[in-house]
Amino acid sequence: MSRRGSSGSRSLDASSHAASPAPEETRDHSLEVPVSREQLNHYRNVVENVRSELAATLVKFESAQSELRDLRSKMLSKEVSCQELKAEMENYKENNARKSSLLTSLRDRVQELEEESAALSASKIRTELTAHAAIKENQELMKRVVELEEKLQKCSKENEENKKQVSKHSRKHEEFLIQLHDSLDPDKRSEKASEEDLILKLRELCKEITLVKGQIVTLEESLNVHEMEAKANRETIVRLASEVNREQRKTASWKEEKDQLNQDLLSAMEAKEALEREVKVFQERLLAGQRAWDASKQELSLLKKSSCELEKSLKASREVATASESQNASFREKVAGLLTGLWGMTGSTEDAILERIQEMGSQEEDGRRANLRLYFLRWKESYSGGSVGIVETQLEALKSLGCAP
Repeated sequence: MSRRGSSGSRSLDASSHAASPAPEETRDHSLEVPVSREQLNHYRNVVENVRSELAATLVKFESAQSELRDLRSKMLSKEVSCQELKAEMENYKENNARKSSLLTSLRDRVQELEEESAALSASKIRTELTAHAAIKENQELMKRVVELEEKLQKCSKENEENKKQVSKHSRKHEEFLIQLHDSLDPDKRSEKASEEDLILKLRELCKEITLVKGQIVTLEESLNVHEMEAKANRETIVRLASEVNREQRKTASWKEEKDQLNQDLLSAMEAKEALEREVKVFQERLLAGQRAWDASKQELSLLKKSSCELEKSLKASREVATASESQNASFREKVAGLLTGLWGMTGSTEDAILERIQEMGSQEEDGRRANLRLYFLRWKESYSGGSVGIVETQLEALKSLGCAP
């Protein structure tokens, strides 16, 4: 790298000496030269770094190769040991298979022995149970034998007693047969009767008894029929007696009802007479009421006439009142007109007129004011009395006094 750099620098120097005649070219080359040196330095540093890294990688590669060799040797040794272990495992498997087969055979033998021991124990228990049962059965049989011997003794005693009783019963039977023969045939007491003859006679007696029983049953039925008829007759008699009593009660009640109806008829007749009397009284009252009604009608017609007359008079009085009110209004307007012409009064009411007269009295003399008040009071009295002529005279008097315009 140093040689290459020196040769490159020399070539650059030669090129710079060759291009020295032109000043502008020298300036350009002077700018390019430091740039190339910096690049060369950079490249040198890079190359040195690469060389150092390459040396380190070579060392690492050699160490890795040595490790690989060691690992290969270890792998080979491990493979050998694995093969040995596999062989041992196969041997162990074979031994385990043999041992497992031995164990299974031993287990089978143990199970067989256990089954045999269980069977032996069961058979032993059974034999013991059978022995105990046989002992118990022997004991029970011995007890039964003793009981049977006692029963045999009792039976022998009872047999002897039964024989004695049979002999007694046979004697009694013979005596009974003799007595029965004597009772059936009292004429032939001395003769001995056989059992067949007695049986025949008993059968005949049984037949006769059955016939008698049938007759008794028929008689009982006829008695029951007669008793039922008697009961029915008694019931009919009782019913008839009750009906007779009922009819007697009905007749008694009918008699009472007849008496009650007669009394009701008498009371109805009396009530009818009383009603007829009341009807007559009501008819008289009705006639009196009709008369009063006619009189009230006449009075009502008179009242209607009087009311019509009163209405007419009321209308006339209303017309008079309206006329007087109109006259009063016209008079007040005239007075108000006079006062307004004299003193400038506004309004035509009575209060306004009186106030204006009071003002006039305060302004004028006392005598003239008194005359005006007297005239006004007279006018008011004449208006309240309804005399229009007096009012006109008073107005003329006011004009003569100089109150008019």
